[in-house]
Amino acid sequence: ARTPEPTDVGAWRTLFTALHAQGDEARASALVRDTKWPAPLVPLMELQAAHALLTAGDVQEAEARYRACRPALGLAVDLPLAACLRAQGRLSEARGTLAALAQAQPWRVAARLALFDLDTERHTARARLPGRTAILLYCWNKADDLDATLRGLMASDLDAGADDWLVRVLDNGSDDATSEVLAAWQERCGGKLEAVTLPVNIGAPAARNWLAALPEARGAAFCCYLDDDVDLPADWLSRLGAAQAAYPEAGVWGATVHDHDNPRRVQVAEAFLDPWGEHASAVRISGLHMLSPDMGQLAHMRPCASVTGCCHLFRTERLAQSGPFDVALSPTQFDDLDHDLALLRLGHAAVHTGHLRVGHRRRSGARALTTRRGAANAEANFHKLRAKYEPDDVAALHDATYRTLAADLRAKAATLSTLLPRMALV
Repeated sequence: ARTPEPTDVGAWRTLFTALHAQGDEARASALVRDTKWPAPLVPLMELQAAHALLTAGDVQEAEARYRACRPALGLAVDLPLAACLRAQGRLSEARGTLAALAQAQPWRVAARLALFDLDTERHTARARLPGRTAILLYCWNKADDLDATLRGLMASDLDAGADDWLVRVLDNGSDDATSEVLAAWQERCGGKLEAVTLPVNIGAPAARNWLAALPEARGAAFCCYLDDDVDLPADWLSRLGAAQAAYPEAGVWGATVHDHDNPRRVQVAEAFLDPWGEHASAVRISGLHMLSPDMGQLAHMRPCASVTGCCHLFRTERLAQSGPFDVALSPTQFDDLDHDLALLRLGHAAVHTGHLRVGHRRRSGARALTTRRGAANAEANFHKLRAKYEPDDVAALHDATYRTLAADLRAKAATLSTLLPRMALV
């Protein structure tokens, strides 16, 4: 595409958005470096270059750019600047940056939350789940992705000889090499991994229900669903264990999910119902965080309305208490959201931990709408979902979510006020 004129700010914004979406941070940074900008735009372009460098993982150069534009832009740069410092292990400096930002702009909730997790060391916390975990996957015609997922799963920090985990995979009538992949992994893993093979594809909600009904899943303390196309960090389960330990009353615990080929691009993270305008009386998830670069705004753990089904953990008794996943939402889309809302109505909010980042190979959320079939299915299930909830139900869900959020923030503010007595954080 033609490079815009330096003064065409709207065209540059569009171009940079497209480059971020493609993961082409090198070109974004080069365009900033090689363009002669009008003087008033120089700090903004320095900020854009810093964002590109942070997104690309060059945190030292990103820090230098943030500091260069800070005299002109002030506190607007401090949240991603703290992310750079945190990534370099300079935690005292990151803490000071976040504390100053939270003190000067108390409405910057992300700064408070990140500061709390640094002070309480939640950002590094890991914990063993208190009981056996059934790790549950379902798949259909994605043999290569499934093989990669199982390879990552078995290479993670699971104790191969321990009796506190097992894996069950439901093959949804695949006609590719899935059966061969599962047979190979069963041979490698023995009784730790077993497969259920169905003659037809029953869809995601029914597959989830089938797996949850297995005796070994019902007998486990926790059930963790994974998609068949995720990239797991080694400490994924102990990171979820830390979230469970911090919020044992939650209904479900989940992670930040990012693009496999663009790790800084967030697919789904903490989800909230959209409280504005026409959407306030109907179920609709806010898209503020979706498909945006992760620049430190999710570096916290807190309650929310829903977490994504790519990687989410349930206490088995609460999974049963909230009822099955709704098969009306087959073959997929919104069944996990609907189930999380059922838990929320029972008083068990979801909890998201941004300290666990899971890669996802499949297009998700808005990106799934790029095919006509995917768009039609998502639209149909969206209407089904909305029809299940009357305006009074939605109002109750809003109230439950924001009461939980307010209580969480007040508790964290009280802790921060004892650590930082001069900060007006309540």
